[in-house]
Amino acid sequence: MIALNIIQLKNIIMNRSFYLYFLILVTFFGCKTHYKTLYNQAYLTDDNRGHSDIHKFYQNDSLNLTIEINWGSRDLISLGLWNKITRSRSHILSLTKMNPRKDLLLYSGHRIFVILKKSKINLSTFVPYDVEDPIVQYSWDKSDKLIYRKTTVDRKNKLIIVNDIIPFRNDYISIVQYAVSDEDPLPILNLKNPDYLYVYSEWYKAILKISKLNAHNINTQKRYINKDPYVLLDENFKAEKGNNYRAPFLAAAKSQQYRKKEDKQLYDRVLATYYSFAREQRKSDSLWAVLTQHTVDTTFKQVGTIDDLLKKADSAQIVMFNEVQNCPQHRYLVGTLLGKFYQKGFRYLGLEAFTNDSSLIEKGYPTSGNGFLMRDPVMANLVRAAIKMGFNVFGYDSKYDNTREIDQAKNIYDKTLSKDHKAKVLILAENDHIDRKNMAGRFETISGIAPLTIDQTYTYLHHLNNKINKDEAYIIQDNGLKDKPNVDFLLWNDLKINNNCFSLQETKPIMINIPDSIFNKATIICIYNKNELLNSNKITPITSIPIGYIKLVSSNNANKITPIPVDLHEINNKEKTIEFSLSAGEYIIFYFDDDGNVLSEESRNI
Repeated sequence: MIALNIIQLKNIIMNRSFYLYFLILVTFFGCKTHYKTLYNQAYLTDDNRGHSDIHKFYQNDSLNLTIEINWGSRDLISLGLWNKITRSRSHILSLTKMNPRKDLLLYSGHRIFVILKKSKINLSTFVPYDVEDPIVQYSWDKSDKLIYRKTTVDRKNKLIIVNDIIPFRNDYISIVQYAVSDEDPLPILNLKNPDYLYVYSEWYKAILKISKLNAHNINTQKRYINKDPYVLLDENFKAEKGNNYRAPFLAAAKSQQYRKKEDKQLYDRVLATYYSFAREQRKSDSLWAVLTQHTVDTTFKQVGTIDDLLKKADSAQIVMFNEVQNCPQHRYLVGTLLGKFYQKGFRYLGLEAFTNDSSLIEKGYPTSGNGFLMRDPVMANLVRAAIKMGFNVFGYDSKYDNTREIDQAKNIYDKTLSKDHKAKVLILAENDHIDRKNMAGRFETISGIAPLTIDQTYTYLHHLNNKINKDEAYIIQDNGLKDKPNVDFLLWNDLKINNNCFSLQETKPIMINIPDSIFNKATIICIYNKNELLNSNKITPITSIPIGYIKLVSSNNANKITPIPVDLHEINNKEKTIEFSLSAGEYIIFYFDDDGNVLSEESRNI
C-alpha cells in the first residue's frame, strides 16, 4: 500500500472526482440484492393438528403469498430456510446467474442453495451427466435422467461452486454447492480438482427430494393471499392512478386464493360493493345471496307510503335512515327526499360513509378521498345535491370498533345540536347502527331527543332473487317479523336509479355512441363533471383536458384529488349506443379499457 501524506490526501479530497468515486463505493458496498425466498415464514398450521403435522406454510412478504409446503416425511422436517443470505453468499448466487426477480430460493442451508429457476438458462454451458434419478418415485418427469453440471472456480475468493441443473417440468431445479477453500476440515468439494464428480450422498438425495416436491407444490398449488381484501381490491381499483371501475371484473376470482373461509367471505362482501360502484347490481346481489345462503324471497305487506313517512318527519328533529353499503338504491331514496326534508327545515346531512370534511369545504365537491363508499357515483351525487341545496354535509364515524356506537352518537351531537340546539338533522348510517340498542339509543341518551329511525336493510335480503325491480319504496307491515330491528319503520326499497340528480332537477336523455376506433377495446364509460376536473389540483389544461388526464396523480395522496364520475356504464354484449339521463351541466365522457387506460374522451353540454 502506498502511504499518503496529509497534503496528498487533501489534494485528493479536493478533487471533484473523489466524491464520485466515494459515491460509487458507497453504492456498491451499501446495496444488497434481495432474492425471492420463502424465508419470511409463518407457521400457520391448525393447533388441533399438533406438532406431528408435516405441512408448513411459508409466507413471502414481497410476493404477498402464503404457500403450503408438504414436507413429505418427518425425517425431513428439519429442512428449513434458516440461513440468511449474507453478502458473500449473495455473491455466490450471482455467479450462478440467479435472477432475483424471477427465480425462487427454495432452500438455503450450510453451503448449499436450492433454487426453482424460472428464468432462461443456457444449458450448452453445462456438462450433462447421465445419472439415475435418486427419487424416481417422486418425479413428475420420470424420463429426465440427466443432470447438467457447471463448475465455477473463483480463485480470488478461493471459492469453488458446483451448480447442478435438473429439468423439472417447464422449469429447472438448480442445486448450488460450494466450498470456501481446500483447507476446509470437511471439504464438500475439491478445489484442486474442480471437475471431480462427488458421490451423491444421502443428504444430497434428501435435499433433491424435498426440493422437487416443493417445486411441484409451488407450481401447481394455489397461492394463498395474505392481504387485507380492502387493500387487494383497492390495488385493482388503482385509486392512485384514477378510478378503474372494472376492478371487480378483474379480481372476481381471487377470493378463492384466501385460505380461511371468513377471509373469502369478507373478500366477496367487498367485491359485491365494487360491483355496486360499477352499477352492476345484479352481480352484487348475487354475491350477497350466496354469502347469506338466501334462496327464497319474502313478500311484505305494504302499510304506508313515503308520503306517510314524511308526515311523521314533521315532528322529528333527528331522522335516521340506514343502508347496506353495496345497495345504492338506499342512498338514492334519501337523495330523492332531500328537497322535502329541506322544506321541513333540515339543514344538516350526516353520512357515516363520509370522511375528511375539510377537503369537501375546500373543494366544494366530493372526491374518492372522502371515504371508501364515496367511490359510488350515487353517494357522490348525494353529496353534490345536498351541497347545492344548502345542506351542511359532515361525517361522524369512529376509528375505534369497541366504542364505535357511543363515538358516532357523540360526533353527531357535537357537530349539530351542541352548536345549534334547534338544528334539524338527517342521518344516513350503515346497517344496524340506527337500532336503539346501538348508536341511535346512545344519541337519545346524550341529547335527550329520540330520533325517528327508518330501516331499509331488513328487507334488502328479500329481493335478491327478484328478476324485475318494481321501482318503488314503501312502509311494510312489521308485526310478526322475526329478528326485526328496534326501529320506528321498515321500508321496502327496490327503486331504479334513473339519473344523476335524483329527479330533483330537470334531466335530458343523451345517447352516447362508442367510437368505431375503440369499439373492441372500450369496456366502461365514465361521465365526469367538467368543472370538477378543471378544479382538480393536478390538472393544468392548455386548451382542453388532455386524454389520460384522469390518471394524473398527486405526490401526496391521489385519493384526495381523484374526482368521482356522475354516472357510468359497463359495456356489455358489444353495445354500440348507450343512453344516459343527465341534469344540466358540462360533462367530460371518458372511454376506458380493462386496465383503466383512457382510450378516448369527448365533451357534452346539457
